Amino acid sequence: LVISHRDCDPKNVLWNRDSQYYIIDWESAGLINKTKDLLVTAIYWSFNSDYQVDFHRLELFLKTYRQHVAINTSEVTAALYGLLNDWLGWLDFNLTRILQLSSENEEYLLGIAEAKNTLNALPILIEQFPRIIAAVKDI
Repeated sequence: LVISHRDCDPKNVLWNRDSQYYIIDWESAGLINKTKDLLVTAIYWSFNSDYQVDFHRLELFLKTYRQHVAINTSEVTAALYGLLNDWLGWLDFNLTRILQLSSENEEYLLGIAEAKNTLNALPILIEQFPRIIAAVKDI
């Protein structure tokens, strides 16, 4: 396990004009399996707006990482299932939020939007698992 931000995706990194970056939104920080953290971060930085992984970006991310740290390829499949578990947890959170609020509440509408996005994205992500696994093992 490593101590990590655990949500280091593009929405949580701010850049200034001098290309300095600031990582924000640290409420999820904590211990995480190193391989899972690597894959989740690489995938989030490689997604397009339709949840398709840009495999060129993914491979570049992984190659750059591997120049400095070894990747435990025996944990890749488990790490992806861990990511899937995170997304199912997010879906559960939003469905629970919807059930507990009235439809006039702003959080209700956010819960509906997030649940729809997650339900749409899950099959797209799962379909890409074999190619993601192959990309990591080929690096």
